[in-house]
Amino acid sequence: MKQKRLVKKLYALTVLLVLICAGTGAVLFAYISEAGAQNAQLEELDAFQQHYYDLSGHLQELSLIQLQLSQTGWREQGALRMEELLSESDMLLGTLQAEAGDGDLAHYLSFMEEPVALYQSHYDTYFSSIFTGDEAGQTAARVLPGVTRTEEQRASYDERIQAVLQADRETAQEAADGALEGARTAALSGLLVLILVPVVLLGLFAKSISRGLQHVMKRIAAYEQGQLTFEQQARKDEFGSIDDALNRLGTGLLAYQTRSRQAGRDVRHIAAAAAERSHGQSAAAGDMELHTRTLNEKMKAQSVQTAAISAAAGQMSSSVDAVNGSMERLHAFMQALQQESADGLLSMEEVERMVAKVSEESAEAASGALKMSQDLEQLDAFLNGIRDINRQTELLAINASIEAAKAGEAGKSFAVVAKEIRRLSEQTAAFAEETGSGLVAVRTDAGALSDMFSVLNGRMAEAASSTKDAGASFRKIEEGNRRATIEQQDVKVAAEEMKCALIESASHTEKLASHATELLSRTGEMEEIIRMQYVQQQELSDEVARLDKMAENLDTTEEETA
Repeated sequence: MKQKRLVKKLYALTVLLVLICAGTGAVLFAYISEAGAQNAQLEELDAFQQHYYDLSGHLQELSLIQLQLSQTGWREQGALRMEELLSESDMLLGTLQAEAGDGDLAHYLSFMEEPVALYQSHYDTYFSSIFTGDEAGQTAARVLPGVTRTEEQRASYDERIQAVLQADRETAQEAADGALEGARTAALSGLLVLILVPVVLLGLFAKSISRGLQHVMKRIAAYEQGQLTFEQQARKDEFGSIDDALNRLGTGLLAYQTRSRQAGRDVRHIAAAAAERSHGQSAAAGDMELHTRTLNEKMKAQSVQTAAISAAAGQMSSSVDAVNGSMERLHAFMQALQQESADGLLSMEEVERMVAKVSEESAEAASGALKMSQDLEQLDAFLNGIRDINRQTELLAINASIEAAKAGEAGKSFAVVAKEIRRLSEQTAAFAEETGSGLVAVRTDAGALSDMFSVLNGRMAEAASSTKDAGASFRKIEEGNRRATIEQQDVKVAAEEMKCALIESASHTEKLASHATELLSRTGEMEEIIRMQYVQQQELSDEVARLDKMAENLDTTEEETA
């Protein structure tokens, strides 16, 4: 199971910040709501005070209009204005009493009913109709005392009402200021908490990340120094998972290096064995070429001797009628012929042995070529193993790249290691392909060489058969010469028989010459085949040297990786 302690810490930090923000917002909302309520109360007080000022103004204007009309006489405009002011004053007084409730203001406002009632009474009594002359003086005498007294009382009530309104206003203002101050304090406190708590927690979180990075970088540094078996104390967070992944990667790389070294040793061993066999085949091919040349020279000499024998037989056949006159020459010639026949028989026996030896060496060379082809198949199987290892390494590099991508910024160094592993895998794949191509060429040449040796074995078998026939012919010639020597005394009697024997000998000699010519031609072909085999052996040696060089490059690549 993957550890996610750092993610949980980050989630916890986020939740804590959200809770702090929510708490600070709730406190700010409470204080702001309180300040809003106090502001609303202040607005109500302002509206109440404005209504009161309007009522006071209306009453004062009523008193002035009544005093003016009582002294100057009735005027319609003043009466209409008075009626309007009385209506508005009554409405304002009702509104003020409704807004005042049951407190001190309601008590003091009750005294405002008397001025309104008085002015209404004056209007109804004195100013609702026209008056002139003496009526004006009487109206002034009646209205003036009431208005004066009422204004004095209203001034006294006005001071008290103003004091109550001022006290209520100051109380509401203090409450609003307190709410605003509390909101300001809560905002500053929340801001400090929002700054200090994240800074402290992020510092601790960054310290944990720094330690995790140092933990991972220790392993990466050890890997860069080739310490793939590096061990350190395990962690229980995401960096611990990364370290475990790097540890598994190092273990895989170590196993890959071990397998690569073993593969290099196996390749070099096979290359050395192939080189040794190639050198042996080259030496054998050189010996076969030398023996073939010797056989060719002897076959040429045998062909010359056969031609001489054929010519001698012709001469003997043409001079058979004069045998009796030249018996001494015939005796000497027969001795020479017997010696030549003996030499020819020895030469043919030598040719038989050489042909048998060449056939045996050719069979051994064909067996060696077949064995070399089998060794190349084993080497090809080994290269398939290297390709499998390369594919596994490439999969491992892809998984490492995926893990590095998941790690984000912290996995960049891990991504570099994964990239280097992928590059090594690509080099190994290229090497395997190049080696495989070389092995295909070597296997093709080995197959061709094996086919050539098979053809050579068939032709050597034909040459051996022809050589045996020639040896049999030489034995017959020797037997004829022996008989001719024994029966020299009966030459005259057996002249015709001798003539027939000479004719038969000439026929066999011609056959021998034909066989010798054919064997000479086949010997030349065998010499050319052996020469081609020698060239192919040299090419095989070059391919083996190239394979050994590839093995050295593989060892060098492993050392550079280590």
